[in-house]
Order: sequence, then C-alpha cells, then structure tokens
Amino acid sequence: MLFVAVRCSRAQCIGAVADKVRSCGDPLQTRGLFCHAWARVRHSAALGRRPSRMLRRAVKAVRSKLEEDPDEFDLKEIFMNVKTGLRTIDGKLDLLTARLDQVMQHVDTHESKLDGLENHISDIYDQQSKSKEHQLKMDKLLNVIKAKN
Repeated sequence: MLFVAVRCSRAQCIGAVADKVRSCGDPLQTRGLFCHAWARVRHSAALGRRPSRMLRRAVKAVRSKLEEDPDEFDLKEIFMNVKTGLRTIDGKLDLLTARLDQVMQHVDTHESKLDGLENHISDIYDQQSKSKEHQLKMDKLLNVIKAKN
C-alpha cells in the first residue's frame, strides 16, 4: 500500500519541488536542491506524511540550508540522503510485505479451520438424519411386533 501511495504522488512531488527550487537560478545548484528536497520528500512519504506538508518542509529545509552557507551544499551529502530515503522506503516495503504474508497465513489457517468445522457440522447433520431414519425403522418394527402379539 505504501508503495502505491508513494508512486501516485511522485509526479506531483517532483513537479512541485522542481517548481519551488528552480527559482535559485544556477542549474547545478537547482539540481542539488532538487535532489535534496526529493530525498526529504521520499523519506517523509516512507513515514506516512502527506505530500503537501512534505513539500513545504523539504523546500523550507533546502532554502534554510542554502541561506546558511551556499558553498557548503555538498552533492555527495545530497545523494547519500537520496540513498537513505530509498533504503527507508525499501525497508518499510519489506516489513509490510512480511506482515502481509503473516496475515495471509492466518487467513489460510482460519479458512482451513472453517472448512474443517463445516465438514464436522455436515457430518453431524448426516448422523442426525441417519438416526432419524433408524428411529423410524425401529418404530415400524415395534409396531409390527405389537401387532403380532
């Protein structure tokens, strides 16, 4: 589920981040800002936050970092942030997949238990119907014996 939510909002996030950070002018700096902001967006999405809030926070963080020291904006750090965000999402997806497998095993177990219970109930009904038939036969036999006496 998480993967679907991230994929659906990805185009919107990319466009909005690109529009917000494109105003700085320098193409290399814009690319760095974009990578950093997108890493923050992906990380926030992995934590389950809303895209609009993620974008505002990411762009605000990028701008504040750029205002502090424009020369210190390191591309290596940006790409490390991107890798960290992707690893976080992959980890969350692995956890969700494992949990889904557990749930499916529980469902299969309960389905087999329900099938067994259904078979048991049908056996009980079969036995009851056989016992009723047997009771009718016994009653007829008793009536025949009484009639002969």
